[in-house]
Amino acid sequence: MFGKMQSVLSAVAFLLLFVVSAAITGYLVFGQPILYYLDGQKKEALGLLGYTVFWLISVTGLILIILAIL
Repeated sequence: MFGKMQSVLSAVAFLLLFVVSAAITGYLVFGQPILYYLDGQKKEALGLLGYTVFWLISVTGLILIILAIL
């Protein structure tokens, strides 16, 4: 899919890009709910996390359905 890797540095760069992407996504999904939770707003934290996960699953499902139809 990505072609032949020319060196070990290509594999390292790919893995680093993956880790940075996972860190940014984790911060975006869990950052604000954790701050709410630590501030004592537990209901708001769980609600925000629930809505975020719900929309991520919904968008992923919609994309998979569109890909299955095409």
